[in-house]
Amino acid sequence: TLIGARRFVTASMIKMAPTHPREIQLKCSDGIVLAAQSWRCAGGETTLPPKHRILCLHGWMDNCRTFHYLAPVLIENAPAGEVELVALDFVGHGLSSHKSLDGAPTVLAESVFYVAEALHQLGWVASSNNNETEP
Repeated sequence: TLIGARRFVTASMIKMAPTHPREIQLKCSDGIVLAAQSWRCAGGETTLPPKHRILCLHGWMDNCRTFHYLAPVLIENAPAGEVELVALDFVGHGLSSHKSLDGAPTVLAESVFYVAEALHQLGWVASSNNNETEP
């Protein structure tokens, strides 16, 4: 039944390793520090970059811990060393910096700027000499 399957999936997700992500901080050009959690496949602590990268973004009233159960399942089922997953806290959420109370109100569109900043800080997007980007 659906309820039985849901219990099995939930129980399986809780038992999966690695349940302890690496906590990281990404400093943006405007001084904001974004908090994030990073998971990598077992055997993924090499100097080689992973083949696949997953950036997880949470909803408006949430934080990166939304992916606490999902991330280990995705990582556990990926080939060793081939996947890196990062769950990002948006500005003002979780452990990320908050904007000044006397500044302009935060708009959702600003999140795009911070996602781009995070991608650069993670080294997932590199600018070339002719202002193009590489995956």
